[in-house]
Amino acid sequence: MWLPWMATQLFSRQNWLVVGTLVLSISPVVCMTCYAIAALITVGKFPWKHRGREQWAIMLWIAVIMIGLGLRKVQPEIIQPGGVALSDYLPFFPFFFCLSLRPFTVSEIKGFCYAVMLTTPQQLLLAIGENYGHWYGRFHWLGESTALIDGYIGPVEAGLSTSAGFFNPNILAGYCIFSAGLALTLWISSSQPKYALTWNNGLVVLGLFCSVGLLLWSGSQNGLMGFVVMVLLFIWIAGQMKINRILLLGSALGLGLFLLAQSSLRPLLALALPPRLFSLSGSLVSSFEERRPFYACATQLIEQYPLIGVGIGRFSSECYRRVGWHMAHAHNLLLQLGAEVGLPLTFLMVGFMGYVLYQSGSYFCQPTQVRETSIERSLTHLGLGLLAVSGVLLLMQGLDLALLMSYRLNFLFWIGLAIPYSLAIQPPPSAQR
Repeated sequence: MWLPWMATQLFSRQNWLVVGTLVLSISPVVCMTCYAIAALITVGKFPWKHRGREQWAIMLWIAVIMIGLGLRKVQPEIIQPGGVALSDYLPFFPFFFCLSLRPFTVSEIKGFCYAVMLTTPQQLLLAIGENYGHWYGRFHWLGESTALIDGYIGPVEAGLSTSAGFFNPNILAGYCIFSAGLALTLWISSSQPKYALTWNNGLVVLGLFCSVGLLLWSGSQNGLMGFVVMVLLFIWIAGQMKINRILLLGSALGLGLFLLAQSSLRPLLALALPPRLFSLSGSLVSSFEERRPFYACATQLIEQYPLIGVGIGRFSSECYRRVGWHMAHAHNLLLQLGAEVGLPLTFLMVGFMGYVLYQSGSYFCQPTQVRETSIERSLTHLGLGLLAVSGVLLLMQGLDLALLMSYRLNFLFWIGLAIPYSLAIQPPPSAQR
């Protein structure tokens, strides 16, 4: 009697995604292993005899990208914070493909989202220890380079803001955007009363407040702008779906973000606008000016090597040779790709992500799409929410490369992208739970 139950649990994609997410803060090795097993389980359960043209086209597209990336590797792999290596790109395209082969159910999506909520108090604890307990540096147990328990508290470079367990404040901000977005996704998809005191609602609010607090603590302007864009997207989604529960929560947190980020309010002309809004625009201009040499060097490399780039991993050394600065990366995804792998492969990679976003968005935003059952409506809300989060994270890569700097954040992004895409290309039956 126990064996069938154990076999069911072992071959459950949801269980592996949940377990991998729960240990995200303390064991990257276990986290990524669990995610890989979840992808393999999906492949094993996919009816390959009934695969369609979509699967074949995506498989071929990914194969061309992976071959191109492999050919543009020109020096030994160096895994270090800040640098970009082949392994920062290569595993995630097939991981996305494998996960998207079978549509996700409501319980699978919510299980993953609630697991992410449970990681936010862990990161908040690390941030508190970093700021008040003088916790700093690497801690590990049972191993050295690939320890079973492994973490790093604080930034890898002195002088940076709060980073918790993500090496860099911009990476922490990316994680906060993802976790806050999933909290809002759960909020709009919940069938429970708005003011019901339930564990689920409490966990969502806890995750949201932890995420916003960590985002403020990180001091990331890129993250702040991403959060504002994301809240506006969720308000739009709520309006399209005739949902009111998000308006109060999302608007209140958006306003609270500005209020908490400033020391006082002062009127501006006739409008009582927070000065943080204007200091934010000034800091963005300042950030652009500081990164102008990075953009200029990347542009030079693209002009000199438009077809094949300088090769993955050579951006830093090439820019140092040209301008005498240590530049780990270009702080812009398009420029980084164009400089390292050339424009043709860049168009293929960006086109792939654009196609996935378009396919998913066109399915969930169809005005003629009728979703009569509560399960279909829940899947729509969950899919749209995850699509919005993934889009904002991708948009943020125009000012930084947080996704490429953290395998854990990269995996979260591709899971968030695979879920709505799997629903869009293979809409599950309404009875699926």
